[in-house]
Amino acid sequence: MRRLHSFVLAAFALLALASPSFAQTGTPTGSTPVTQTGTMLNASQRCDSVAGSGAQTLTLQNPGPGLSDYITHVIAYGEATGTVTAAVPIAITTTGINGTTPTLGSVNLTAWTIGAVTGPGVIPLGFPIKANANTAPTIAIASVTNLSWRITACYFVAP
Repeated sequence: MRRLHSFVLAAFALLALASPSFAQTGTPTGSTPVTQTGTMLNASQRCDSVAGSGAQTLTLQNPGPGLSDYITHVIAYGEATGTVTAAVPIAITTTGINGTTPTLGSVNLTAWTIGAVTGPGVIPLGFPIKANANTAPTIAIASVTNLSWRITACYFVAP
């Protein structure tokens, strides 16, 4: 039995070395190589950010004639650079987007010390928000003393 097992293994090894069909690499002769292209509208997503102290406005790229930006993700947060006092909620607003409320969310301000981080973080959209055609939409947040903001938005361009 052991001899048969060795013979079978040797036969398979010889076939693997002798037959090019077991060791093909690249495109076989006479066939056409397969290429893939993005078929989803969001196959080329882009993310832009703005950060700093004071009021911050993130302006997305103008997509061009007949095209719109489709915003898929918005992330917003602030970091205390000094003592922050409690205040009314600060709205995160938009321009260049019709048919939606101009407010994406708000940040509730409580008393913080240096280094504390706050914000809604990722703002769930559920589905992409379409901006006006041929318009660079904006996402903005107001200035708060001793608070540094960061806003990030990811989007794709489509008709």
